Amino acid sequence: RIIGDLTAMRQHMTRRADVRVVLGGALRPGRPGERLAPGTVEEAYLAARAGKPLIVAGGFGGAAGLIAEVILGTADPAQIDELAGRFATPWASNGERAVSFAEMIEALGSPGVLRNGLTDGENRELLRSRDPNTVSELIQRSIRRIGSHHAH
Repeated sequence: RIIGDLTAMRQHMTRRADVRVVLGGALRPGRPGERLAPGTVEEAYLAARAGKPLIVAGGFGGAAGLIAEVILGTADPAQIDELAGRFATPWASNGERAVSFAEMIEALGSPGVLRNGLTDGENRELLRSRDPNTVSELIQRSIRRIGSHHAH
């Protein structure tokens, strides 16, 4: 039941949000024996599926780092397969088909998934940077651009 509850909460947050910022996030279960897919990956997937702007700061690693590698095309397929085998497919909620970890990752690797107002070069920098000032500036720049786009 908790899997469906968390997915439903993330779906609700996605509907209410104008943008999703992804930073960090665990790539391992929270408790021994748990098989929940990483929430950060599911949140990024839901935002992408909804066509919401996605801002990924991947340089600090974790789930955001994996998402960044997928977007950049540098992810290790063996790592993706290993992670996909570790996590259970979440239960569907609201009558929707459940989506596997592998399907989420594949969708996040689609061209144009970010839609965040940054140039390709700026996104590459944000996806890789470990400098807090650079990451902060690029996130703020993206949000300003998204805001000015929605204002028109």
